[in-house]
Amino acid sequence: MARGDIRLIITDAEGCLIPGRGQPWDLDGLAAVARYNRLARERGDLPPVTICSGRPAQFVDALGQAIGLHVPAACENGAIVFRPGDGAEALFTPEQWERMFRVRFALDEEFVRNGRARLAVGKEACVSLVPADPGTDVPRLMREVAGFLARRLGMDGAELHFTYSAGAVDITPAGIDKGLGGRALAAALNLGPDQVLVIGDSHNDLPILEWAGRSAAPANAIEEVRGRVDYVAPEPFCAGVVDILRRFTGAPDREG
Repeated sequence: MARGDIRLIITDAEGCLIPGRGQPWDLDGLAAVARYNRLARERGDLPPVTICSGRPAQFVDALGQAIGLHVPAACENGAIVFRPGDGAEALFTPEQWERMFRVRFALDEEFVRNGRARLAVGKEACVSLVPADPGTDVPRLMREVAGFLARRLGMDGAELHFTYSAGAVDITPAGIDKGLGGRALAAALNLGPDQVLVIGDSHNDLPILEWAGRSAAPANAIEEVRGRVDYVAPEPFCAGVVDILRRFTGAPDREG
């Protein structure tokens, strides 16, 4: 795919634009992405940068303002499409919402009340279980959570989608993942997957990375992602995203 064929760039938030929870943001890097997005909006011939994140809409709205977001973004691992200045659209049904309410209640009883983890707040259809110990083996915790929910609620892979990021186990209704979010964002702009570049770093990014025509990752990406993408930046986090923008679009990241 030539540079000019890319019409949209979708990046993960945590692990790409920003580091993990509690770590300081790269404000200079975010400002560079904002300058790029302003240039994309003014010129019209550069692909805008948007977000597909496991974080809730309120968080994506705030981060979007920091990077000059002006096209739709996806939240909660593809469960919600957020349109800057125009609210959010749910991609899940009331029945799926009720299912996730039961999941949230069960996890609160089993994992939160004993101090092992906390539930991320502000989410509707995605339940994120954040371990209290930052050294927790998150993939192992995901398997434990899946087994527990199968025993307690009778819900397995036919009803729930399990994935994880660097700092949380994410659970959505079956059929809802970042691949769905990517398809929704492309459809909003009348684009196909071959016109989209996706930037990701973790396990929960794999569905959208596998869908997109082009893919890239910052240097901190997990090995499974690094082996899947077309390009791995030499820098981690937001500096890596800026490098990817420069490589795939040729656009400057500094004014002047």
